Amino acid sequence: MSRRVYRLINPSELSRGMSYFGTAKDKADGFIHLSTKDQVRGTYNKYFKDEEANLLVIDLEDVKTYGRVEWEASKSRGGEFFAHVYGSDHRYN
Repeated sequence: MSRRVYRLINPSELSRGMSYFGTAKDKADGFIHLSTKDQVRGTYNKYFKDEEANLLVIDLEDVKTYGRVEWEASKSRGGEFFAHVYGSDHRYN
């Protein structure tokens, strides 16, 4: 699986500086949702169409400091595997 993954976010979500703690949906699901390069367009079309979005580029080696990364099949995206970050901190720096 890819070492580099991506996260689309609403620009207002970075108002706390450069740390990212996830959305209410991430917190409810218990992990932060990430996309591979090939999945970003589909994620944008599904969740951000007609909205402004920033793209975070994330190295999974850096994320391991804050939690564990699991590649899991998505029920809503045809079984594609997406990176999910689990951990008590749920933060990117």
